[in-house]
Amino acid sequence: YEINTSVNFLDITITNENGQLKTSIYHKPTTEPYILPFTSDHPRHIHRNIPYAALMRAARLCSNV
Repeated sequence: YEINTSVNFLDITITNENGQLKTSIYHKPTTEPYILPFTSDHPRHIHRNIPYAALMRAARLCSNV
């Protein structure tokens, strides 16, 4: 068997670099990007918070942001 230095778990990639664990966001190769259409009937605050939520997710999941 082969020992790898990284593993994909849920929506993060965990990598072992010289004994340090580093994390980054992982997307499945078959995943298509989806953003809520602006013409949907969701409240405006939902549309405004999409970029903020994406940045907060990256800050929480990535070890080197």
